[in-house]
Formats: sequence, C-alpha cells, structure tokens
Amino acid sequence: MIVKNVLILFLGGCEVEKTYSGPQLSTGDDGKYVMTEDFIKGMIDWFKSGKNLPRRYAWEIILRAYSHFVKEESLVNLDLEEGMTCDVIGDVHGWSELCITLYWN
Repeated sequence: MIVKNVLILFLGGCEVEKTYSGPQLSTGDDGKYVMTEDFIKGMIDWFKSGKNLPRRYAWEIILRAYSHFVKEESLVNLDLEEGMTCDVIGDVHGWSELCITLYWN
C-alpha cells in the first residue's frame, strides 16, 4: 500500500489544490517537502480554526512518520486481503473496559 501511494505522489496524482491558502510546506534542494517548526505551528492553528490540510500534505506527514516507524522493532506488518479492515487501537492506559468494548463492537 505504501509503495502504491508513493508512486501516485511521485507521478503527480495528488497535488495541493490551487485554492488552498493554509500553511505551506517548503521544498528542499532535493525537491522533497521539508517540515519546519513554523509549518507545524501553522498547521495546529489551521486545525484550531476548523480547517483541513490538503491530502498531499497529509500523505507527506504519513509517509514521513512511516519512514521512522518502519525502523522500529515494534512495527508489525499485516497483510490484509482486499475488502478486509483492521482496527488499530493505541495505548488505552489501563482502561481494559474500553479495550474490551472496542474489541466487541
């Protein structure tokens, strides 16, 4: 899935909409997006005002996080067949009832 999405981005299949007026990701010398502290602060303010980031920026954030997480030993690969879903539940901090409720619903 990740490889497919990287290819779509590389081929220009998910560009930032021309009407987008929020915080902008700058590009480095290599042409890749660079996330700066100013962008992150601007993104937080943008969210607080009820607005969304373009899909391209969301994918850049996801792919950047993935590139870090994939190096961690705790990452688990799970192959899903087409049409199957997988719910990911984060640390529930001892709320076992919540975990059980999420599991059964």
